Amino acid sequence: MGIPLAEKAQDLARRTTLGLAGGLLLIIGLGFLTLAAWILLVDLQGTANAALIIGCVYTGAALLTLAATRVKRQPAPPPEQPSPMGLVSQAFLEGLGAGYSARGHVRK
Repeated sequence: MGIPLAEKAQDLARRTTLGLAGGLLLIIGLGFLTLAAWILLVDLQGTANAALIIGCVYTGAALLTLAATRVKRQPAPPPEQPSPMGLVSQAFLEGLGAGYSARGHVRK
């Protein structure tokens, strides 16, 4: 049979909790990386340029993410159907082979 419903729900809860924890840790990590980039850029470029660079990076990432939501997936093409004549030919050859086998006919 399949996995019981209680086990499926428990697995879904576990994966959801881990996903949320991972997302939270990612946000915290991005905050610290942004802070580190800010400190470095202020030392190298000044406050205004640091804000401009970090703002452009986040805006660019957001625009790319939003653009990705506009891309529509193309449905997979339906599998090719064999031609009726090909099916008839295949059936004929299989029947011919079965007939030879049934009669014990072997070519030498």
